[in-house]
Amino acid sequence: MRERIKESEKEENIVEEARELYQRDSSYWNGIYDRARDDLYFLSDAEDAQWEQGDYAERRRWGRAAITVDKLSQFVHQVANEQRMQTPSINVIPSDQKGSSEVAKVFKGLIKNIEFRSRADNIYDNAGLFAIKSSIGFIRVDHEFCDDGTFNQQLVIKPVVNPFSIFIDKNSIYSDGSDAKHCTVLEQISVDEFNERWPDFTPSDFASPKRKIKTEKGDENVTVAEFFRLVKTRKSIKASNSDFGEVISDYSEGDEESPGFIKKRDITEIKVERYWLSGQDVLEKTSFPGKYIPIVPVYGEEAWIDGKRELYSLIRRGKGAQMLHNYLKSLEIETLRKQPIAPIMAAQGTVEDNIDDWRSPSKAAVLIYKQTDIDGNPANMPTRLSPPGLPSGFAQAAAMSVDDIKSALGIYNASLGQASNETSGIAINARKIEGDTATFHFTDNRNRSVAQVGNICVNAIPEIYDLARVEFITGEEGNHKQIGLNGAMVPGQEEVIDLTKGKYSVDVVTGSSYATMRQESADFYQRFMQSAPNVGILMADLMLKNSDIAGADEAYARMKRIIEMQSPGLIEDENEQQGQPGQQQVMAIQQQAQQIITQLQKQNMELQQQLQSKDSELQLRAMDIQSKSQIEQAKLAVSNSKNEDDASIKALELSLKQRELEIKEQQVAANIALQTQGQKLDYLMAAIQQISSVLPQHGIGMQESMANHRTTHVDEYPGVQTYD
Repeated sequence: MRERIKESEKEENIVEEARELYQRDSSYWNGIYDRARDDLYFLSDAEDAQWEQGDYAERRRWGRAAITVDKLSQFVHQVANEQRMQTPSINVIPSDQKGSSEVAKVFKGLIKNIEFRSRADNIYDNAGLFAIKSSIGFIRVDHEFCDDGTFNQQLVIKPVVNPFSIFIDKNSIYSDGSDAKHCTVLEQISVDEFNERWPDFTPSDFASPKRKIKTEKGDENVTVAEFFRLVKTRKSIKASNSDFGEVISDYSEGDEESPGFIKKRDITEIKVERYWLSGQDVLEKTSFPGKYIPIVPVYGEEAWIDGKRELYSLIRRGKGAQMLHNYLKSLEIETLRKQPIAPIMAAQGTVEDNIDDWRSPSKAAVLIYKQTDIDGNPANMPTRLSPPGLPSGFAQAAAMSVDDIKSALGIYNASLGQASNETSGIAINARKIEGDTATFHFTDNRNRSVAQVGNICVNAIPEIYDLARVEFITGEEGNHKQIGLNGAMVPGQEEVIDLTKGKYSVDVVTGSSYATMRQESADFYQRFMQSAPNVGILMADLMLKNSDIAGADEAYARMKRIIEMQSPGLIEDENEQQGQPGQQQVMAIQQQAQQIITQLQKQNMELQQQLQSKDSELQLRAMDIQSKSQIEQAKLAVSNSKNEDDASIKALELSLKQRELEIKEQQVAANIALQTQGQKLDYLMAAIQQISSVLPQHGIGMQESMANHRTTHVDEYPGVQTYD
């Protein structure tokens, strides 16, 4: 936010300090700027631009030829257009352990988006063209609100159309101006505009504060100054064991006695202050984020003589040869003009009566003369004398002056695309490279300045993009995508982006723009197809893809399908979404994919071997199961047969057991009967013995009869227990 400043002693000191620095710097730069203005005027279309001062007017006053054949502009355009084709690209890389490559990509994308919105390509080209034509140009970086409905700010890159209005610190020695400690930018505005922008102040001229401004006349101009300066603040930092090497900014004297204290040192913090000044007042005061003056010079050829910087444009050393060429061409034209008006020789008295016709013979259809002279003597017919010849030395000198221009600039025919003494392609390219190398310092100085623009942006972005917000970033080929910053997130974003952590460095990579890269790619594939037609036909789709012709997309799609049918798997599916991976990422993905494929192939072979062994094992198991099944079937058959036999045997056994039971029953009955009979016999025997004791003879006969009876009983019942 801009802050309105009131008049005070401090403000008067700022105005005086700024004017003193401006006067010191302007005395240093005015000589360089004067020569730069002469160079710009020399390349203008003014009639006397490429002539010595006063010589052109004198020749014109005497009616002599004074023409200009500009040979320098083609060389300026050659170098400038070479720069246009070598588009600088700002690259951001981490420079400490807290920085990360992902955040560096975000910085790079933000800067490319800033360049895209600012049309920075045109600004870089314009500053480079000023350096080529006049030895110096400038690039500006500024910040502004995104729109009227937000407090969000954004960085913007601005052009400088009048480099002679900027006076950078004369003590700056770096070719990108990164070490400048102050800078003054003069701006001429009308009094009406002054009153509109600063209605509380009286118009006064910064460059000439004593000049009286007629405030009632609105179209009078007044000069105001935009003044930048670096303000340095000293502070101390400390480090301790517990900080693990980190530097702590808050430091006090008592910290030296605290445990773990390692060391301290003093540092300088830098802040960029910005003022708008008139001849008497501080009109506005604000600051610029970061630590660099946001004014970047683009120098031409730089040289130092006795500690003082000298700058040279591309044409500075060729101006003398160009003026000589114009002079020789003018003499050549003067000589050629005399060819149609060669003098006529006539005797006195022969043409006086028709003198007007003879003075302008081209206007008279008939030329009349007298055949006698003034004395009346016969005279010959008037005769036109031979015109003066064109000296060959003029043409040779003019041609040599053109070669002198080329030598002074270091640019030859091959660099201009013209035929030269070289016959082979290698020789032509070598001469072209020689010419490009001779002027490469102009391109290199522009690239250094663009790198400083990147440094200014990297230092300012954390302060400008300080709130949680969604911002666009731009990719290498101009594709845009949104990303959340400082806590804000967008769909698909995996990490929170914190722009305040870490330090980052900047370098510049130059290369062809995307359209030119497509053309170069198409040309390369075409030449490759011609050199290796058998293999090159597989590149036909890539050639068509990079061709800038009508119907190239349809031709590419057809050729791609043809190649896919002829060589299946050769062309992989393309990622048509935005944010395609870069070339290194693609190579890394391809390598990783190749490793995965190799592992899968190895695993596939192992699985095939395992399947083969499993198949054999299963076959053996199947055979074993089949054999076991046959054995079981046989066992079952045997078991069934055995069961049948067992059933027969069991039936037989049951029959036998039934028979045994029957026999046993019979035996039991017999035993019972025998026991009963025996008891009876025993009773009879006892009776017989008693009888025998009484009647011995009758008793013996009765015992024999009982013994026979017992024997007969045993024969009838075998197995029956007998009694003695």
